[in-house]
Amino acid sequence: MMEEQRIRPGRIFYVISALILIFGIVLFLYFLITGLETVAKTMDDRLVVPGAKVFELEEQGRYTIYWEYRTTYEGRVYDTKSIDGLVCVLKSIDTGEHVTLDSLSLSSTYSLNDREGKGIFVFQIDAPGEYELSCWYEFEEGEEAVLVVGKGFIPALLKTILLSLVSFFGGIGLGIVVFVFTLVKRREARNRIALEHLYNR
Repeated sequence: MMEEQRIRPGRIFYVISALILIFGIVLFLYFLITGLETVAKTMDDRLVVPGAKVFELEEQGRYTIYWEYRTTYEGRVYDTKSIDGLVCVLKSIDTGEHVTLDSLSLSSTYSLNDREGKGIFVFQIDAPGEYELSCWYEFEEGEEAVLVVGKGFIPALLKTILLSLVSFFGGIGLGIVVFVFTLVKRREARNRIALEHLYNR
């Protein structure tokens, strides 16, 4: 018993390493679930096209219009193959001025739960307010599709993934470090005690 008391660090550090690992996993799940819920909320404002809808945009800055080619909206499943020929116009309700819609130069796709989509337009507004988005097919009747207006979706998703991975690997890494450190130091202590007994014979 006395020899066990001389072995440091104590066995409690094995428990601490396990708790750190568990805490990292809990943090991983927390950041992942709450982050995805937050991301999903930023993508709740949707429009079925052809059609028009007034969006309340609460912040100035850059927004993206996404085409959700596979989604469920208002109880209906959409699996849209093409939106070729779709024309969209955005205007401010307050001023009546039209806002320029630019095509995305880089591919921006996402898959979130049962929703899959890709960015098709970006636009910039200088003031928050109500904006009407109207879309129709220019030449012929096309498929009904779902569009989403979102701001900061991709950065928010990347932040969620980064925080989740950091918490997961950080917890596992720190837990392993504490465990290995404890194991090595206790082994060294046992070896030292064994040598002391050998010399004292």
